Amino acid sequence: MTIVEPPQVVTEKAVLQLLHLAFLEIRLYTAPVDDDQALETLLKRRKQINELADLCHGLPGCVAPERRHLVSDNLRYLWRTSSARKQQWMRSRWDHLGYDHRWLTDSDAPRRADAVVEDAGPGAVQSTCRDLDSSDT
Repeated sequence: MTIVEPPQVVTEKAVLQLLHLAFLEIRLYTAPVDDDQALETLLKRRKQINELADLCHGLPGCVAPERRHLVSDNLRYLWRTSSARKQQWMRSRWDHLGYDHRWLTDSDAPRRADAVVEDAGPGAVQSTCRDLDSSDT
């Protein structure tokens, strides 16, 4: 069975929704806590915030108008370089949203033949995810 990559607009929407959920979770983890909450719990929350920020920090630039054509390639790179825990977070959120991520997450999913940027190395893909302000300077 061949897994077909969804249309670009669907993938862009999934990226934006993923960012939205990440922001909501970061808000949840930074909410005021009870004074009697254990230090371990606070440290765990901080770790979760850092993981979400690390996972999602480049995604806004990936859906910038001049870079949208690379959104699938950027997600491939993000998926391949993410820890199992981060992959599970993305998979569970996309499942919640109803996004068919199998083109990306199935180990047998084919690579796009025309993904030139993907084969240019991680630096090429990372550079497409930079903040718009940094690319204009």
